Amino acid sequence: MSCFKCKAQFPDTSELFRHFKIRHGLYDGQNLLLKCGQGVCSRTFYSYSGLKRHLVKHAPFAVHPNRNVEDQDACGGDDEDNNGYDDVNGENVDLPVSAILSPLQLQNQAAGIICKLSSSKISHNSLNSMANAMDMLFNEVTNSVLTVVEQSFEQIGLRKDSDVYKNIESHITSLKNPFSELNTEFKRSKYFTEQGMVEPCEISLGVRIDNRLNRITRVHEQVPVNDTFIYVPIIKTLEFLMKHPDVVYHLTHDHISTDGVIRDYCDANQFKQNPVLQRDCNGLQLHFFYDDFETVNPLGSKTSIHKIGAFYFVLKNFPPKFNSNLQNIHCAALCHTEDLKKYGFDPIVKHIVADLNYLSKHGVALPDGSFKKGTLTQFSADNLGANSLFGFVESFSASHFCRICLTSKEDAQVIFNERNMQMRNKDLHNLHVQQAQQNLNLPHVQGVKRESVLNDCAYFHILSNYSLDVMHDLLEGVVQYEIKLVLSQFVLKREPPLISYSNLSNELHTYDYGSTEKSNKPSFIKLKSPGNAIGQKAMQAWCLIRHLPLMIGHLMQDEDMPYFDLLLRLLDCMDIIFSPKVTHGLIAQLGILIAEHHTKFREVFPDQPFIPKHHFMVHYPTCLREVGPLIHVWCMRYEAKHDYFCQVAESSRNFKNICKTVAKKHQISQMYHFISKQPLETFHVGPGSEIVIANLTLGCVESVIARVPNATQHTELFDANWVEICGTEYKQKHILVYDVEEMPSYGQIQNILIHNGVVYFVLRIWITMYYKTLFHAFAVKETFPSTFCVKSTHELVDFKPLSLLRSQSKDVNANFVCPRHVLFK
Repeated sequence: MSCFKCKAQFPDTSELFRHFKIRHGLYDGQNLLLKCGQGVCSRTFYSYSGLKRHLVKHAPFAVHPNRNVEDQDACGGDDEDNNGYDDVNGENVDLPVSAILSPLQLQNQAAGIICKLSSSKISHNSLNSMANAMDMLFNEVTNSVLTVVEQSFEQIGLRKDSDVYKNIESHITSLKNPFSELNTEFKRSKYFTEQGMVEPCEISLGVRIDNRLNRITRVHEQVPVNDTFIYVPIIKTLEFLMKHPDVVYHLTHDHISTDGVIRDYCDANQFKQNPVLQRDCNGLQLHFFYDDFETVNPLGSKTSIHKIGAFYFVLKNFPPKFNSNLQNIHCAALCHTEDLKKYGFDPIVKHIVADLNYLSKHGVALPDGSFKKGTLTQFSADNLGANSLFGFVESFSASHFCRICLTSKEDAQVIFNERNMQMRNKDLHNLHVQQAQQNLNLPHVQGVKRESVLNDCAYFHILSNYSLDVMHDLLEGVVQYEIKLVLSQFVLKREPPLISYSNLSNELHTYDYGSTEKSNKPSFIKLKSPGNAIGQKAMQAWCLIRHLPLMIGHLMQDEDMPYFDLLLRLLDCMDIIFSPKVTHGLIAQLGILIAEHHTKFREVFPDQPFIPKHHFMVHYPTCLREVGPLIHVWCMRYEAKHDYFCQVAESSRNFKNICKTVAKKHQISQMYHFISKQPLETFHVGPGSEIVIANLTLGCVESVIARVPNATQHTELFDANWVEICGTEYKQKHILVYDVEEMPSYGQIQNILIHNGVVYFVLRIWITMYYKTLFHAFAVKETFPSTFCVKSTHELVDFKPLSLLRSQSKDVNANFVCPRHVLFK
């Protein structure tokens, strides 16, 4: 059997798995990723038990070393070298020696188990009990083995004082207590710190009076208690990350576009103007995020008491697909939201600013001894969080609620172009801060309440923070507001109704959204509820507005089109806003589309006000120019990070110092992930089978041979049912965009072939016939006879798969594809 890492050969799974653990450090845990590696099989597994079942199914001899090992690999392919046991360095693998487990190796395996459990939702007391129980079990086993050895020596007449017996006894005894150094929280903390864990620091904010139990008198007394927050040193976190080879690679290789397309922050204006990044285009680019979240039942009696404010950051040096992985989102600070109200942001944020200033001046060391400086790029937050953090007014009913311009709330109802607005600048901002400080009776001056300590950060100013959050602005704001207005017009106000409430609910429930949207299906729409929302989560709202034209577009009459056209115009705006790449031409077009959309809104709903999030849309073109695609700075993935902390808090059931509890477990999880040296580009392969190219569907054989390097009709590939690349799952029947000319070219996945670790999609070509404006979708038809093309993931125009859709109209007999955003090469 072959090791997928070093190609060393082994007679059975037990020897192979021991090699994985001892030579490559692949212990059980949440970051374990194993590959079959037998022949052309590329299947991946998250556990040893899963891999063993796979190997047993394909090659039962592999787990029974007493059987003869034939000259074939574990997945049925021939392998002439299977009888040899030479490792990759040419050294013979000494099986008797490798079968002997040293105390250090056993302790490492024990540490792997504890590390996995420590980063999960298990409490410290449960861990202590488990570690002690495991030590007791090992004691019983080793004592039993020693007894058997002693009896065997007596039966064959060997002396117990011989060197042989002493060596055996010494080795068995050394294996007795592998968990002894991990059976208390203090010992585990010491071990994890030695392994590189960045220890969270508890820093005092002030003092409060609280009731605490006097352990001597057993009476509750009022005593002074420190208000604290948890800070995870940014410099130490970065130094720890430098140990990962993929991190170092991306800090020495940029992903700046050379064709004028804006794909990320590195292609935007601010990147080009930053002094640190002008000197070194690979300088560390730290993007921060702030938000608060509830750790208890939001309807319970303890809400707000245990609410936590979280500061996270990512490295924008990574391509965007890597920063969607929650493990690449790092914690900088955790605090109680109540303490933020009491002490403000500055006592916490000043520690972040101090580390960032150190980073911009001194940098952190790379493994080669050189130093890499860095800078703060942007600070993402929802609108309330951003205004609070930056020192602006928290009320969006205030006269000047926007942190980018000085437009009043009255003017925001009629001005839809930035050219007609007065933008904030540093001189005006300093004047407003000074006026607010001089007259404390004023709630704010032009929307400004105070200075922000973030302005002390080198090469950053809050007025250059253009990370407006499209998730909150659009998906949880404008989209739901306008859908509610339009559907209320069709269902509740129109006579007769265009569609009844019950029929609308039935359409939403029975409509086929496609397999790619299975987790985003909209819930019941609340048209009669107070407020502007319709009861959908962000991704549900995005799914709904994209598919609504296909659901009800065919019902539109002339009198309904002005209202429906409003949603279509919003979709036109969203096609650019949510695009992962934009051009300067598209940005200019977006400004026009937003102005036209707002004008249309005022035309069809003259009595309805624009909400503040409508106004923020006017600034999107400027934001795109300054910081790049807004979908790369939205709050979606950061808010997903909250789920981990909420689960840990719920399982710990200890809220005495909840910030410290969840921060510690998070740091253990981060340490466990990065010391495993797993590649940043995650790649998981589902079940499948080996297939010879000649046996593929007639018509695609030549395309596969032409695309796969050195392939012939007899080349064997792995045909997977599904693959997951950087969190995106691809399955057969999914639709991919493989080219764009006048219109996008779509292909349906026929096969997912894997050769030498590279994924190739065999696509059945569908012809794009026309664009249907009423459905905001492309009509497509299958080619007859079928034609195929073969593309790798890097050759796709858009990496996100789509689904074939149908209109609810019985008169429209066509398949449609509804893209998420504008498409171009």
